[in-house]
Amino acid sequence: MEQAEQVSGLATRLVRQFVAFSPGGNFRPTVIQPASSIREEASATLEGSGLVIEFDLAESLWSVSVDPAQFRNVIKQMVQNAMEATVPESGGKLWIIATNEPANHEKPPTLAPGDYVKISIRDQGCGISSEHLPRICDPYFSTKARGSQKGMGLGLALCDAIIRRHGGVITVQSTPGAGAVFHIYLPAVVDQVEKQ
Repeated sequence: MEQAEQVSGLATRLVRQFVAFSPGGNFRPTVIQPASSIREEASATLEGSGLVIEFDLAESLWSVSVDPAQFRNVIKQMVQNAMEATVPESGGKLWIIATNEPANHEKPPTLAPGDYVKISIRDQGCGISSEHLPRICDPYFSTKARGSQKGMGLGLALCDAIIRRHGGVITVQSTPGAGAVFHIYLPAVVDQVEKQ
């Protein structure tokens, strides 16, 4: 019965992940101020891991229009990946930085013009090889062993699908042996009063 329950739970999680890849799905965007969601979800994910997290979230961080549950899922998955790449015994530390990126700031060329919120998650892990870097958001690509408690290659692909659905993009910078930093860009909801 316990095994059946575990398999059922895994199947439920997989179905929820596949919904993110579908054109419809449960997609209910709401305008939120993302700082508290970032702080709460990252802290909960790292609890008991032995890692230290440092936040640098802009005080006047712009709002974003996101499905709150999907946004929290992205933060959780990205922090989990950073956590798995970092060795706690080495005094491991993660940084999460969130900034406003006005339309005139340089951004990835795939983004439409406009204002964005940029969320960066940096770790002290082993880094990502140049061979694997272009494929990290491909569905089913994983450098981890396969299995129910190991890599299924859906985490970053799911995050990428969710952020793209919200009109944003995920980019990564990494050097083997020197950690990685993932940047999440989301369109900002800004009025002229906030920009002044």
